[in-house]
Amino acid sequence: TAYEICACLVGSEMCIRDSFGTTRDSDPLDTQCKRRVLHYIPVDAVHDFTLRARVIKTDERLLSPIENSIEMLSDRVELLTNELSYDPPRLNSLQQVIQGSVLPMVNSGPVSIAQAFLSPESAEKDEQTGANDELRDELRDVLRQFVARCGEAVMLNAQVVSEKHQKFADMVETQYYKLATELARFVERRSAPVSERRSLTQSSPAASSATSSAWVSGTTK
Repeated sequence: TAYEICACLVGSEMCIRDSFGTTRDSDPLDTQCKRRVLHYIPVDAVHDFTLRARVIKTDERLLSPIENSIEMLSDRVELLTNELSYDPPRLNSLQQVIQGSVLPMVNSGPVSIAQAFLSPESAEKDEQTGANDELRDELRDVLRQFVARCGEAVMLNAQVVSEKHQKFADMVETQYYKLATELARFVERRSAPVSERRSLTQSSPAASSATSSAWVSGTTK
């Protein structure tokens, strides 16, 4: 089963999130649930953190399949955003994150998630997946953020990559546009046609950024 842990500050408390998969990763996405447990401990305990800390309160919730997918994508968006914040870029780490986000042989998750919850036929499984219009809109928003961050990461990689890794840069650029095109039909946005775009490796940073931003805002013609 899947397991993860992360922590964040909430007022005067530290919130620690445990997530346990209640189904197997090999199960269809529209059946994968997750149990999320939030443990709250005093902030002052963080300064002297050991393997044990006093838990003030605990909140537990079972995430539906669509909520689980939204959380997974949100975590990927956060990972991309954090990687983009480094100056200078951490090239090896950046390329690993890009590879795990846009290359289908590594991660076909975003398209599979869109097909599972945003395709016309998926509405027939709303009771099973926990989907409703509000959650579908939230999923679309996260997918737009995901494509935007991927575009920024691919653009940044193209700017700093050496000639030795140019083949990788070209490959992830191609795969990024394929991914963006596939997702566009699910989030009611249209990516730039191949014939109308210039290579990221040949365009200016401003032009590349505009292409990614246009996809998200739906202004690309």
